[in-house]
Amino acid sequence: MHVATQANMRQKFFLLLALWSLMPAVFSQECTLGIGGKDTDLIIQVFMLNAGQQQKLHQWAEALEAENGPLEDRARVLLDTHPQSTPEDLAALGHKYEEIKEAMLANARKYDRLLLGTFNPGQYQRYSDLCGEVDRRPMLPLPENPESGDSPH
Repeated sequence: MHVATQANMRQKFFLLLALWSLMPAVFSQECTLGIGGKDTDLIIQVFMLNAGQQQKLHQWAEALEAENGPLEDRARVLLDTHPQSTPEDLAALGHKYEEIKEAMLANARKYDRLLLGTFNPGQYQRYSDLCGEVDRRPMLPLPENPESGDSPH
């Protein structure tokens, strides 16, 4: 295949990936906290987390990193090794990459919801109000012990 054509296909692929990465933001509109991101201190301050909640936040951020780390590695290997010379190759690569990304997003949502499950009614109301300000849908809390069925909300 001609070098210019390969470069053009790569550009199209990365444009396609960029568009796919925007899809969850456009369609889901879930209001995430971003556990495991750079804003841990901001989460603590905005929601005035107590010591127990802060401990859980740090534990869950570490757990999220442990779960998503291997997925990130799989994505890197996929991008480095998957054939990219035909539109079919690129479509297959995009599909495989999307599956990995969705697994990572599901992990992040799970830990956000677990933290929400520790919120008292005032903290959850603040979260809900902030979500409304940015036109996002608040996620439902997930109790740490799901079989109990107890949720603070």
